Amino acid sequence: MKKFSPWPYAIILFFIVIACVNGVLVYFATTSSRGLIESNPYEKGNNFQETVDAQEAARTHNISLEETIQVESVPPDFANVPILKIQIKQAQTIITSARLVALFRKPDDAKKDRQFELLPVDGYYQLPVKEMAGSWLVVYTLLWEGKKIRFDRSLLIL
Repeated sequence: MKKFSPWPYAIILFFIVIACVNGVLVYFATTSSRGLIESNPYEKGNNFQETVDAQEAARTHNISLEETIQVESVPPDFANVPILKIQIKQAQTIITSARLVALFRKPDDAKKDRQFELLPVDGYYQLPVKEMAGSWLVVYTLLWEGKKIRFDRSLLIL
């Protein structure tokens, strides 16, 4: 009588498990987010010096940007809504005569990117952010006295 040996089956099973694990890894690699923040990184790279100049303009002209999120009661139903308030200063003078554009970018999904033009109210540029919970990369572009000034920030909205 011949003795049963599990080794041939174990070797075959080993290679089947390896093939299955490889298949799962290939599936996750092809269906997951690429993690790219830019949809066209080459074109973005061509304009890099313009971005650097706009960021340097804030330091050159001593302009600062301060963000706060406050919950306020807002008409018509006076519900509590989180409001992003941005104050822009040159030295100690508050700037409200500039045009401020905010580009909110989702690091993991470019389809959710949003752009807003903010208007000054009581010394602050304001934006309700009720439906925008999550982590955002925000690019503020300030157009002031013929200058383009850029601020890059990370923002977490709860």
